[in-house]
Amino acid sequence: MLVLVIGSFLIITGVLSIRFPDLSKALYRYDMAQWERLGSPDGYAFSDLGKTISLYSWVLSSGYQASHCDEIQTLGAKAHKRAMISKYLMQVGVALIVVGFAAALMGY
Repeated sequence: MLVLVIGSFLIITGVLSIRFPDLSKALYRYDMAQWERLGSPDGYAFSDLGKTISLYSWVLSSGYQASHCDEIQTLGAKAHKRAMISKYLMQVGVALIVVGFAAALMGY
C-alpha cells in the first residue's frame, strides 16, 4: 500500500512541476508565431486548460534550440532540465503504482 502512495505522490509532483512561465513569456515577447503555434500557453500547469502541455512537449523535443533568440534558447535549456525531471518522476510513479497493484493482487 505504501508503494501505491509513493507512486501517486511522485506522479502528482511530476504533473505539478510542469510549468514554464518564464519561457512562455519570452516566447510571447520574442517569437509570437511559435507561441501561437503552441496554443498561446500561459506556462502555468492547469491554469490554461492544458495549453502548457503543448509547451511541455515542445521543450522535451528540444524545439527551443531552433529559436533565433538567445533568451529563448537559455530559458529553454533550463526548462528542458525541469521537463526531464518531471518526466522521470511521472515514469517512476507509474512504475511504482504498477508494482504496487501487482503486489496487492499477489497478496504481499
